[in-house]
Amino acid sequence: MTSICVVLTFFSLWTSGFASVWAEQLIAFVLIFTFGILHGANDLFILSRLQPGVLKTKSSFQVLLIYVAVVLIAALIFYFIPAFALAFFILFSAYHFGEQHWHRKFTAAGMIRGLFFFLYGAAVLFLIFWAHFEEVNTVIGGLGVRSFPEEFYSVGFWIALAGHFLILISKLHWKRIKAVLPLELLLWAVFWIVFHNASLILSFAIYFILWHALPSLLDQIHALYGAFNRKSALQYLRSSALYWVLALTGLAVAFLTIEDTDGNFLSLFFSFLAAITFPHVVVMVLMNRS
Repeated sequence: MTSICVVLTFFSLWTSGFASVWAEQLIAFVLIFTFGILHGANDLFILSRLQPGVLKTKSSFQVLLIYVAVVLIAALIFYFIPAFALAFFILFSAYHFGEQHWHRKFTAAGMIRGLFFFLYGAAVLFLIFWAHFEEVNTVIGGLGVRSFPEEFYSVGFWIALAGHFLILISKLHWKRIKAVLPLELLLWAVFWIVFHNASLILSFAIYFILWHALPSLLDQIHALYGAFNRKSALQYLRSSALYWVLALTGLAVAFLTIEDTDGNFLSLFFSFLAAITFPHVVVMVLMNRS
């Protein structure tokens, strides 16, 4: 899987060299709206199958209302307290990215495990932000959050990456370190090249789809059906189709009804993505512990 993702990553970067900015953004958004949104569209089904105790005292409709309410509350927080919401979005996303990448390979328990996941994801996000700090400042400015100097992103990246590798070296057996370290260093080299040469939205889409959403989809299908094949993939699509459509409809409604005086679609888009991230992260934590 990793070798395929590396090849697809460089293929995506190579393709972007021939595409216009508009076409590049179109490709990125299509990937995010399909595989990206889809990988979080099956949360309620996962809860009912893998964590039935969570739903024991409530009907499916009640759980759906709670889930939607959490998304709406997150969206409102982004609208009224954007700086607070943005900080929590970064924290949640960083942990979520790290958990997906490392939950099978890093077995330490307790707070150190959570910190290890968070630092990995934070390093990924800070590297993307650093490579496109001016555009990132434009996006967060559209949310009413003040901009940050380039050094904020670069220092954040190096601190998170150093902390991540310090925990890796201190907690894994030397044989295990020798097995995972060369590949991880290669991946960071790949990310550095891609993020510094692709646009902000394509950089995010490449990581989000190839290195997070697709591996997460495989994990979810294996957890639900025991194997990944054509039948299980179709079952997953059928069970997630309604929520996927609802998520896209919600974004469309928000885009059509919220006044966007600066024409900054990316600010609205990342707000929407943040709103649906919070409950999804909780469901994935429960799934990985089941």
